[in-house]
Parts: sequence; structure tokens; C-alpha cells
Amino acid sequence: MQYAAALWLLVAGCGFSAPAGTALPGDDAPPPGDAPRDVDAPAPPAIDAAIDAPMQLVDAPCADEDSDGVCDTVDTWPCGPAPTAPGNTVTWDNVDNQNRHQTITLTNAQAGGMKLLVVAPGASFTVAASYSILDCICSGCIDQIQVGLVPGATKQCIYSSNPSCSPATTGNGNTTLTAPATTGVYDVRFRMGQDFSCTGNSGMNVGWWDNMPPGAAQTVAKICVH
Repeated sequence: MQYAAALWLLVAGCGFSAPAGTALPGDDAPPPGDAPRDVDAPAPPAIDAAIDAPMQLVDAPCADEDSDGVCDTVDTWPCGPAPTAPGNTVTWDNVDNQNRHQTITLTNAQAGGMKLLVVAPGASFTVAASYSILDCICSGCIDQIQVGLVPGATKQCIYSSNPSCSPATTGNGNTTLTAPATTGVYDVRFRMGQDFSCTGNSGMNVGWWDNMPPGAAQTVAKICVH
């Protein structure tokens, strides 16, 4: 009897390890020793392709000085959104109370060979056009076809003589204008003058006839001073 009790105490004092997969009191039951390991479900094809795709670099925004949405490196009109080019044929007409006409028509007018010209401040450029002019109101008057910049008062002439009433006097003319020092957009416009010469009665280039610049309908080209 004493021998059996001693043997029990010896066994109780020894370390005891439960077999794999055996739950001990108070422990969560581990999976069986031969249970398979957890395996993640495969990613959907679209997500898998996105993960494998090479990274796309985003270019930095390009320089756009005039904020027109066109990069400066390819912007052909650096004065804001590019305007619509004026028409190829532009006419000015004046009618008196006897239904007599003074009429000027400019065809293919260009500034620097273009309808929309970019030019440096203070630079000179040529305005050229084919013209038709008739004056049935003042048969003895010397008439001018004045061209110049609006805004601005400086003008030059592509014609200065006494035109006929019928048929109209036609020809080709050109003159040189100087871009303003201030950057911006300017219209090249024309109108009729009636001085003794293009430099005015005083011999000075005094600006538009009657100090009245032509309206927007007489625009034949535009310049961007930049």
C-alpha cells in the first residue's frame, strides 16, 4: 500500500504533455494535427491585374502664362484664348440722304502676312490689302483709306487720292505700323479719311479722320503684342 502511494506521487510530479490535438481543460481546442493550413482566397482578376500593372507616372502641369489651357511651348497666341480671325472681305459704306455712296472694301488684308499676328512690343509690321474705293458723294475730294490699331490713334494710309464714283477705283496697297509698347490684343481696322494727304491738312499725322476710330466691323486683322 505504501509502495503504491509513493509511485502515484512520483507520476504526478513528472511533467506531462498531452498528445497533439488533445484539448486540455480551460484551453481552446487546437485543430487536429493533420488539419490543412488556412489558404487565402485568390484575388478577383481585375484586382490582380491592377496590382500587377506598372505604375503610371503623372506629368506635372505645363506652364501656361496666359491661362488659356494651352501649354506655352505650343501656344501660337500667348494673349489668352485665340480669337476668331476676321473675314477675308470687309466693307465700310456711307450713304447720304440722296442715296449716294462712299464705299471701301478691303480684300485679303493681312498684318505681317497673317490674320492673327504675334509681335514684340515696339516692333514694326506691314499691313497689306487689295482695295476697292468709290466716292459718289464728294466727286472732288481727296480720300484716304486709313489703317491703324484700335485701341490707339496712330494710323497710316494704303490709299490717298481722288477715287471715281463708277467704276470703283481698285488696287493693292501696304503700309507699316508699329506695335504699342504695352502688351495685349489690338485690332487692325480701317476707315475713310478726307484730308489733303495722309498726314492731315497740317502735314502732321494727326490720327483718325474726325478723331473717330473705326468700329469693330472694320477689323481686318488682330495682333498680340507679347
